[in-house]
Amino acid sequence: MNKKILLFVLLSLSLLGICCTSKSEEESGIKFRNVSFSKAFDSSNVKSENFVHVKVDYVEFTQASSATVKDSLNKIVEGYINAPIFEEKTKTLEELAQSLINDYKKQKKEFPDFPSGYELERIVEVFYINDKLVCVKFNEYSFLGGAHPNSVMLYTNIELQTGRTIKLDELFIAGYKDELNKIAEKHFRKERELKPEENLENAGFWFKENKFSVNENFAITKSGLSFFFNDYEITSHAAGPTFIEIPFTELASIVKPSGFISSN
Repeated sequence: MNKKILLFVLLSLSLLGICCTSKSEEESGIKFRNVSFSKAFDSSNVKSENFVHVKVDYVEFTQASSATVKDSLNKIVEGYINAPIFEEKTKTLEELAQSLINDYKKQKKEFPDFPSGYELERIVEVFYINDKLVCVKFNEYSFLGGAHPNSVMLYTNIELQTGRTIKLDELFIAGYKDELNKIAEKHFRKERELKPEENLENAGFWFKENKFSVNENFAITKSGLSFFFNDYEITSHAAGPTFIEIPFTELASIVKPSGFISSN
């Protein structure tokens, strides 16, 4: 998937998140601001491919139900934006960007004909808020001189009272997995244009024991539960990622009463 197509997909999903956000910050008790960071290194004014570009857009939570919850929210964001690219751990965005620049300089020194530059773009945004939780979404696009760019999208759902991450098991009654997978598989096959009886492995998918199952990369929204399968997770890079959304009306029989999605 080339960069233009990838950015279009990510923008579309971002707009979906905006549409899903109906509860105001005031109602949720959450306030946040948008922050941007960028750093660039250009080693040549002639060869435009000799560069390192880093851009990170993220949210900083400024208010929550308690200082503990606010700190928990910001630590989740910091974990996303400061995740190391190489083995070297970094604590700040400046250190992260400098680690990329240093590695690029090393590559150019050892391999003068190294054909391209480095790019890293990260976005952390609020995908959905209600009075119980906030869903944070992380997008990353990177190109580090390999055969193709890479991308990843991750969700984290956080309880507003405690600041802890919500697990999938907390949303449903005991023994829910078979029914959830059955429902989700219908949406997956529709999205991937697969026939109901079509063998998943033969179609190029890598599910354990050739049986469809959802992952833990899910987002709680106003209208449903979304799942995202990243590149290389269940199929080849060429086949691309997969996004599915299941309306809450289809999940009513397995939703845990008085849980996080029971009143959505």
